[in-house]
Amino acid sequence: MEEVLFALDHKPKMPSLTSDQINRLKALGIKTKDSPSTPTAPSATPLPSPVSSLPSPPQSLPSPPAPPPQNLTPPTINLKSYLIIPAIPATLGLLLLVKSALSPSSPSLSPTPTSPAANQGPEPTQVPKGIQHYLLASQQFFSQALQAQNSQRPTEEITTLLNQSLENATAAINLFPQDPRGWTQRAELYASLTPQDPAQPPDQALPYLNQALADYQKAYTLQPTPQVTRQLALLWGKKGQAVETIRWLEKTVLLEPTNAQNFYDLARTQTQAGLLTQAVKTYEQLVPLIVDPTKRQEITATKNSLEQLLAQNIQKAPETISPAPPSDGQINLPENPPAIQASLISQGLLIAAPDQEQKELTVTGQTDSNSTSGLVSIPLGQKETKVYTNLLNDQTQVYLATEKGGKNLTPQVASKYTEKICDPQSPQVCGNYFTISLDSPTPDNMTIRWWIIE
Repeated sequence: MEEVLFALDHKPKMPSLTSDQINRLKALGIKTKDSPSTPTAPSATPLPSPVSSLPSPPQSLPSPPAPPPQNLTPPTINLKSYLIIPAIPATLGLLLLVKSALSPSSPSLSPTPTSPAANQGPEPTQVPKGIQHYLLASQQFFSQALQAQNSQRPTEEITTLLNQSLENATAAINLFPQDPRGWTQRAELYASLTPQDPAQPPDQALPYLNQALADYQKAYTLQPTPQVTRQLALLWGKKGQAVETIRWLEKTVLLEPTNAQNFYDLARTQTQAGLLTQAVKTYEQLVPLIVDPTKRQEITATKNSLEQLLAQNIQKAPETISPAPPSDGQINLPENPPAIQASLISQGLLIAAPDQEQKELTVTGQTDSNSTSGLVSIPLGQKETKVYTNLLNDQTQVYLATEKGGKNLTPQVASKYTEKICDPQSPQVCGNYFTISLDSPTPDNMTIRWWIIE
């Protein structure tokens, strides 16, 4: 480029071209200053357009002219025209080519317009909720209701939380009817609203008790577990149905044959219901499961006393004793599960927290006054005691067996009273009674097992 500028600034005097040389340059498409047909202006010629000024190649080259004579003077060439004319268009053409390649109109670099809908994509599909969602929500609402009760919050607030827990448990059942967890969750909710005191009848909470029984029975059909069968036994015990309680306890010991508490509850309930032979067999299964020596000794003494009672009445086996009429196990329920009523909460019905430990099972209403068997104590230095029972009449026989203490003393039935009498020391205890007496005062606290057989 510096050479080109030098050529533009300095104009050396060149020899003139001959006509023949001018024609040869014209044949090559080069115009010269000395050409007679194209006079050169004194000022610099403006640059041609980048593309249109490019010389087009000739269609055919003319025949070469005869060589010039050897003595001719070398031709004078206008270096300015020769060097600049081809160089500048080529440079500008290259610049135009680069500019054209980088032009925004180029399809390869132009951004493709996209619509807003294309950027958004398909709408996400909502993932269905699993049963765990409803079970967790039900448990959370129940825990909040329990906390509200402990904080003595308004009854309406507690009732609302309980019903929210109930709604989620019911949703789990409706959406996943073959999953036992939904049935168990709702059964536990209703069971928590039943009286926890065995002496308190479940009259006001009877709809909840019946619904809990039905839900637990459905859970049992889907997946039998010892936890469900024991809960069924507990609830039937609250209803005072000893036979149903025994039936579900028998299922429990079959599903969980190493749990001593289940065997103990079964044997004790069998004894209260008059099933003496079955009770002895259950105690025999229970003794090997007890680790505590003191407890094992007590259970063994109970078993021995029952065997003594059996020996006294060989002709009338306990299997012939008719306990309370058996229940068919069917619960009549409304079409929809009962909602929690605020009136019951305000009347003193408390929510029971889930049991962390197994409690002793008790049959509601199964007390000494209407039981065919029981225990009674004669304190140290005493020689008699009274037992009140509604089952005593002129046709019944009373059998006694010493279970603990009273060394060398034999208890006997001294008298029977078949008219209803109330205990002077406990006016709430009324009924027929019989008196147990000893020949002499007992040297220690004496425990006696009694049994009534018609």
